[in-house]
Amino acid sequence: MMTDRAGKRGFDNGQRDLKPATFTRLLVALLSLACLFPCSLLAGDGNKAEVLGTDKQVTPLGTPPPATLSSLPQGGRIAILGDSITYGHLYSRVIEAYLVACAGRKDLSFYTYGWSGATLNTGLGMISDISCFKPTVVTLAYGMNDGGYRPINDYYRTKYDENLRQSVKSLRNLGVQTIIVASPGAVDTKYFVPPHPKEEIPTYLGSTDYGTIYNSTLGTLAELGRSIAAEVRCPFVDLHTPMMETMKKAKAALGDDYDVCGRDGYHPRANGGLVMAYAFLKALGCDGKIGEITIDFDGKSEATEGHVISQSTPGKVEIASSRYPFCFDPDPKLPTSTRSILEVLPFNQDLNRLILRVKHLTTQRAKVIWGGEEKEFDRTKLEEGINLVEEFPKTPFDAEFLRFLSAIAAKQETENGTIQKYVSGCLLNPADCKKLEKDAEVNQSLAQFKTSLMNYHDRTEREIYGALPIIKHAIEVQPIR
Repeated sequence: MMTDRAGKRGFDNGQRDLKPATFTRLLVALLSLACLFPCSLLAGDGNKAEVLGTDKQVTPLGTPPPATLSSLPQGGRIAILGDSITYGHLYSRVIEAYLVACAGRKDLSFYTYGWSGATLNTGLGMISDISCFKPTVVTLAYGMNDGGYRPINDYYRTKYDENLRQSVKSLRNLGVQTIIVASPGAVDTKYFVPPHPKEEIPTYLGSTDYGTIYNSTLGTLAELGRSIAAEVRCPFVDLHTPMMETMKKAKAALGDDYDVCGRDGYHPRANGGLVMAYAFLKALGCDGKIGEITIDFDGKSEATEGHVISQSTPGKVEIASSRYPFCFDPDPKLPTSTRSILEVLPFNQDLNRLILRVKHLTTQRAKVIWGGEEKEFDRTKLEEGINLVEEFPKTPFDAEFLRFLSAIAAKQETENGTIQKYVSGCLLNPADCKKLEKDAEVNQSLAQFKTSLMNYHDRTEREIYGALPIIKHAIEVQPIR
């Protein structure tokens, strides 16, 4: 058994792939060519893709079905499962906060459960752990550990295939209606080093381009997951491609020292968490329409659902908003800030549009004042509409949204600890409870205890969601003569 650097649960790394010394130079040369042309190894267009380290090929089978936000039933219960990346609660807090505050789905309920070092195999036990939540939707975000931190080989491909299929089967046996399969993400091309003892590093056959080689492994698993998801009719989220593309753009724009997949190489920080959440939210079909506000100098000003105009005068409106735009950490440079990645990630354009339109402006330019900030715009741009969130780094929503996001993070940490301490790690551990399983009274008490835990979760969640206030703010447009 082995455990990753941040892990508790480990996995059997199976066979060792040390090749005979006579083939070392040839294989190093092949790996070097693969590093030069990684895209050809990860073909995501439905064509056959070469798999590094094996002579087999991966052929995606059809297209996985979509999972849309509008199809999530009222009162849907969403369980977010994964490894230590999920345990960090960075992408999961963005998903929950966005769907509740920005998409307006306060009817949904969420439970996040990640375990360091988990693979799809150990995730099978996590599925049993989470059954007391009675989820109707489950997201599976595994794969980082499933590749063994080695060049791809048949053993890891076979285990990933078997365990993903078994995970889907187990969830369907629990009555889960929607299972969303996510691919593994990526490792940082500068900072990733395989978490093996030094004597095991030769599995990379002398190459030190660890990031490119392991990203090829993760890309292969991603395409395998896409094929399996299509075959078993589960929605699929590709995390690998956006992580790779965003990392390339970020390092070009912000420098190679800027990590997207974590300074340790594979645990993304806030910036990478936003990229992962972006992929999930896009896969859910979120349209990004936070709201539209129209100021008409000759007529009636208007606002879309979630925003009520309480007072209107020529060029100025006062608004009460129940739907929030997503708000970001203030630091524009550090990887620990969600804002720092916006230069290369179209989050605002695709998912975060609070649009202001101005009609019948009589001057060529005007000043827009919002939340104590002001900025000048051309009349044509104001007529077309500006995205307030893009144009104004500070918004009237910031303080309350970031407070809400912190409350979600604390809630998710409590959820994870509750399962690990009271369900997985203690009361329901099969090794400890084997003799008690036949006792009807004990089983009844355990079932009641799990019900009490979930009732507590639901009450706490409703309190957090209910405490999200309506934001009152004003927008003023001053013509510049």
